[in-house]
Amino acid sequence: GDISGIQRFLYAVTSSGALRGLRGRSFYLQLLGEAIIRKLLRAWHLPATNVILEGGGHFYLLAPASLVNEHQLDALVGEVTTVLLSEHGTDLFVAIDSVPLSIRDVRVPETLTTRWRELGGRVAEAKRRKGGALLADAQRKLFQPAESAGLGWHWCSVCQGPIRNPEPTDPD
Repeated sequence: GDISGIQRFLYAVTSSGALRGLRGRSFYLQLLGEAIIRKLLRAWHLPATNVILEGGGHFYLLAPASLVNEHQLDALVGEVTTVLLSEHGTDLFVAIDSVPLSIRDVRVPETLTTRWRELGGRVAEAKRRKGGALLADAQRKLFQPAESAGLGWHWCSVCQGPIRNPEPTDPD
């Protein structure tokens, strides 16, 4: 798996308190990656020892092929993507895919390298299909016209996102 949008998310901080904001966002991204991994592990009833690598927005899991069928993986990716969309809009996205790996593949270094490259290619392709695993309702929401941020809005100094100004109160 790969979380994309990290650079834009990390560096969308103001100069005031930039270092603290950068550290906080970096920590948040680390927790987000761990949460996604834990969701997959729970869904497949796997222990944490099945995590091969996690860091920098990338992760690799080892799971029985019988658990990771394409339909179930797509459903899990759709759930995660829907949550990310509701919390972060289109700023953060997760691409997850899989390749079958046999014991024979592990024993032959050239074959293992080929499988590893195949997995990298599949994840890269999943990154190009942002939102492809979203449920139909979430896709409709994503492509609906959005209210523009203009008058009556200001920008959050922490997340740089638009925030509607409070309605003015009329003293009369």
